[in-house]
Amino acid sequence: MTIPKSITFSIDLNKIDESYVTKGKDGARYLDLKMVNTPDNPYGYDYFVSQQLPKAVRTQIKESGGDYPQTPIVGNAKAWEVMGGSSNEGQQQAPVKKQPRSNDDMPF
Repeated sequence: MTIPKSITFSIDLNKIDESYVTKGKDGARYLDLKMVNTPDNPYGYDYFVSQQLPKAVRTQIKESGGDYPQTPIVGNAKAWEVMGGSSNEGQQQAPVKKQPRSNDDMPF
């Protein structure tokens, strides 16, 4: 998979739906965003950025069989150095354990 090394984006804070801002510990506030690829964008942007529903809301809607509300598009994004990124497949490999060598393995 080819992924960009860097993606820059800006968002319009006035378009944020505050009802979907989640609160964390110590007064932290979180805004879930998603980027959707837009290869035919007439302005040269590679993605649009939209407000994502918090996971708890998505789960509740899925379980009830309801429709997802439309969330606002809050900005656009541009990919840079498209061929320079590394893929993270989300799989961590177990560290290789080295077996101690015995003197019997020595060629001399």
